[in-house]
Parts: sequence; C-alpha cells; structure tokens
Amino acid sequence: MTGPRPRIRVLWPRLWLPLAAWVLTLVLLLGLWIAVERKIWGTWPPPLSLHYLHLIRAVIVALATSVVASFFVYRIKKSGMAKDEHLTRLWGAFEHSTDAILLADLQGRILELNQAFTRLFGYTREEACGNTTRILRSRWSTNEFYQAMWQSILTRNEWKGEIVNRAKNGGEIPVWLSITPVIHGGVNIGYMGVEIDMREKKDLERRALEAERLAAVGRLSSQVAHEVRNPLSLALSALATSCT
Repeated sequence: MTGPRPRIRVLWPRLWLPLAAWVLTLVLLLGLWIAVERKIWGTWPPPLSLHYLHLIRAVIVALATSVVASFFVYRIKKSGMAKDEHLTRLWGAFEHSTDAILLADLQGRILELNQAFTRLFGYTREEACGNTTRILRSRWSTNEFYQAMWQSILTRNEWKGEIVNRAKNGGEIPVWLSITPVIHGGVNIGYMGVEIDMREKKDLERRALEAERLAAVGRLSSQVAHEVRNPLSLALSALATSCT
C-alpha cells in the first residue's frame, strides 16, 4: 500500500507544472490581445460585426487548443518512448543472458526463448516455440518427479531444483532449474524457467570424488603394507636371534 505513493508525488508535479506554465502563457497572450484591441479601438469588445469578432475569437481558441493539444501529444509520445526504451532494455537482458531462459503458457507450451537456451539445448526459436516443455524431458524425469514439481508450482508459485534435461542431439544435460509464474494484472498468464548449466560443476564433483577414492585406496594400501611388514620383521628378527 505504501509503494505507489512516492511515485504519484513525483509524477504529478512533472505533469501539472508544465501544463500550468502553458495555461499561464495563454492567459498572458489573451490579456495582451485584449490590451492591443483596447489600444486600437479604445474599448472592449471592439465595435466590429459579431461575425468578424467571433471569427477572430475562433482563431485564437483554435491556436490555443492546438498548443495545448501539441503539449499533451508530446507528453504522451515521450511517455511511450520511455516505455519502449524500458521494454528494449528488458528484452536485451532476456536475450543476452548467459543462462538459458524460456517463457511458457499455462499449458506448458513454449512461447519464447533466448540465445543461451539455443546454445545449451540446440533448439532454435522456430523449432521450440509451439511445442511443450516435454521436448526437454529425459529418461531421468519420472512422472512422480513432474507431479511433485507442478504441485510445488501450483501451491508455492515456484520450483527450484536440479534436473537432467535432454538436448536436441539426445545428450543429457544437468541443470539447476528455477520456475516462477509470470503475473500480468494480478493474473498468472504463464511461467518462466531459468536453467543454469551444471555440467562443469558435476565434472568437478566427479573429479573430486575420484581423487578421494584414490586417496582412500592409497591409505588402505599403506595400511595393508604396514600390517604385512610387521609380522615379516618379527620373523626375521626371531630367525636372526636363533642363529646367534
């Protein structure tokens, strides 16, 4: 409830101060016009026919109206340009993100995707849009897994977790997937999925696990060698004692 108030306080002066300036200018111009007519005719209104007087006043009103209309057209156009610039920045952030992003409707049909999605999974915008997200389903994603995922989306409005998706070439890619709803006018109109490539992390984890296993084997071998060496040393010592 407190969020929009500072914005209203900022926008009202921006809108009404220029308008008040234009109105004041028009009033001053009208006063100057009346002063000139008083100077010329010595009275107000001037002793002219009503038709001619109304014609002059109509011209003045038309000019004033055109000035005010031009002002509002300028403000509307400037506001539209600001919105277009804002949308351009948002589209640039979406398109050039290093993480794969897709937008889907409520039925799971892909509506839009970015360049990182194409690089990660191999599907172009033309190939993926119109299909459901099932084109990414791998053999590791069971029906129970998807049921739990959608249950979380419907109840908590989000899902985050690790999943293995299938690329266009059939390869399986582990990703960290975050799904959030797209809200417009207070209504959920679709979903956005952000997928982070986990292959490098998985490779590092595999290498660390292999190094740990090798270290464990080395420790075990050392312990076995130590255990074998001790009885042999005792036997040799006993043999040397008996010979002497």
